[in-house]
Amino acid sequence: FKDYRKLLENKDLDAVVIATSDNWHAPIAIDAMNAGKHVYCEKPMCKTLAETFAIYDTVKKTGKIFQIGSQGLSDPKYKAIQAMVK
Repeated sequence: FKDYRKLLENKDLDAVVIATSDNWHAPIAIDAMNAGKHVYCEKPMCKTLAETFAIYDTVKKTGKIFQIGSQGLSDPKYKAIQAMVK
């Protein structure tokens, strides 16, 4: 999709993963929840305090699940490094 909003129109999708540049995380997350999608968003979830409250308000309004994660730390190399350090 060239425009993420076209993806959000798909009624067959229940959830989306937001793995865009950081400046897009909050606007896409808010649009996704307003479109009825659950959201998994890579960190950082937003850039400003205002965006933080906007996401919070949207979660409360829509009742959608919103999760933040760090894909980089799920890479197996970090577990290997942890084992080496121990």
